[in-house]
Amino acid sequence: MSAQPQQYNFGGLHFPDLSEPPPGPLRILAEQLRRDQETVAAQAPPPQVQRMLADLPMRVQTKALQRQHMPLLEKLAKRWHEHALLLDLVDELLFMKDHRQHGMGFDALVELTELAHHVKATRSRAPSSVWDIAYGLR
Repeated sequence: MSAQPQQYNFGGLHFPDLSEPPPGPLRILAEQLRRDQETVAAQAPPPQVQRMLADLPMRVQTKALQRQHMPLLEKLAKRWHEHALLLDLVDELLFMKDHRQHGMGFDALVELTELAHHVKATRSRAPSSVWDIAYGLR
């Protein structure tokens, strides 16, 4: 009785008797995915940052900030329950003269902006604007 060859599935493509993708784009994607998973597993955020992230709704993403700017998230987490100081820090970060000097890319700026909108919408005492209501912020 002969054993059936094992089938491997890479992105919907089936290759018999291969333990890894064939050379080319599939292998590059598989290696990148493996590296990304290892990086995320190795860089678990500190407990204070985890608590802050748990308070955020699903629509507020912080993946680029977690990947590239963990010290910045730690600063935000330290001030998370001090509303005035948190808003000051967020404004300071958003209105820096040169974000490139601090290595902040576009994706991190977008996430910081989303975080700022969430903080201002949920923590400020200002009345809701038409735009806040339209976007479901209040």
